[in-house]
Amino acid sequence: MLSGFKKFILRGNVVDMAVGVVIGAAFGGVVAALTKDLLTPLIADERCTRPETSCGAELSDAGGGLD
Repeated sequence: MLSGFKKFILRGNVVDMAVGVVIGAAFGGVVAALTKDLLTPLIADERCTRPETSCGAELSDAGGGLD
């Protein structure tokens, strides 16, 4: 029973797929960390340093609503 399972696992497609899943998970973690730790603070700093804007989100009436 185990020899059949071992033969199945050692086939190239299964091993390649497992490696792809591991690499994909690691890449997803790297992208999430870069976004959280690098891009988000840069965008927030740029938005907060301009004098015409505040660091919070504001909603205003643009006057183009449905009457």
